[in-house]
Amino acid sequence: MTNKWAGRQSERGQGLVLGLLLGGTGQAKKQGRNGPTDNLLDIDAYVEQAQQAEQGKIHTIFLADALVTSETAPKPGLEPVTLLSALAAKTSRIGLIGSISTSFTEPYNLARQVLSLDHISKGRAGWNLVTSSAGEKNFGKPLPAHDDRYAVAEEFAGVVQALWESWEADAVSYDDLGRQVVDAGKVHRIDWNSRHFSVQGPLNVSRSPQDRPILAQAGSSTEGRQLARGWPTLSSPPALRKQNRRSSYTGISKRGPLPTDVHRMRSRSSPALRPSSVPRMKRRSVSGRR
Repeated sequence: MTNKWAGRQSERGQGLVLGLLLGGTGQAKKQGRNGPTDNLLDIDAYVEQAQQAEQGKIHTIFLADALVTSETAPKPGLEPVTLLSALAAKTSRIGLIGSISTSFTEPYNLARQVLSLDHISKGRAGWNLVTSSAGEKNFGKPLPAHDDRYAVAEEFAGVVQALWESWEADAVSYDDLGRQVVDAGKVHRIDWNSRHFSVQGPLNVSRSPQDRPILAQAGSSTEGRQLARGWPTLSSPPALRKQNRRSSYTGISKRGPLPTDVHRMRSRSSPALRPSSVPRMKRRSVSGRR
């Protein structure tokens, strides 16, 4: 499989960026009368943390996710894209990166969800690619072996990126009366055919305000690191993977002083992350995709 983004570097090269892990979908803490509370469904707690992070010049907030819960000690939680959409309305600069599994969704659905979040947030969305180590019993499908999951994930990411590019940047315009005009000649099928996916396209969401949403990958396995090298991703450096495998990512925000109590990560092959700074990429011909 040919990867047109392989080896791409940002205008700023490698860099250290900061993110706040909100404890996955359900670890928000909020002060109560008798100390911290642990209401995993409290949107106000998430909003408070996101706004504090934005004020502190953190580049992004990041949500992990799980597709299962313990039967002996179950915990409720919120789905990442839904939660991030709510946070987008309460923030203005901070990035919004959520984890979505390539093993239990389809590329078209994921591309549509994340790109919709990107428009809602005016160009601050990102996708943390995960392959999941559990969840097959909830989806009625087998969980592939570890190496096979990453092979699927590589194809999956390719489909998503192609769908994000199926609308040219200037396909949508507005006339003097504010009426939307779509140039159908600038909206393209992707006609993707590979071992695991067959997707016609185009996507039904127009081009990202930041050209395309951010792609992040925090896997510490050999396959995960190889996947991160092949795409323009944000990846967690080895030092952080060894420290409880905690990682953090970047988003749209003005940089400020480096806080000492947040996780740090390294950005490789990542754009400068503001919509005006994202380098344009030439479209590849549909006929040469496979």
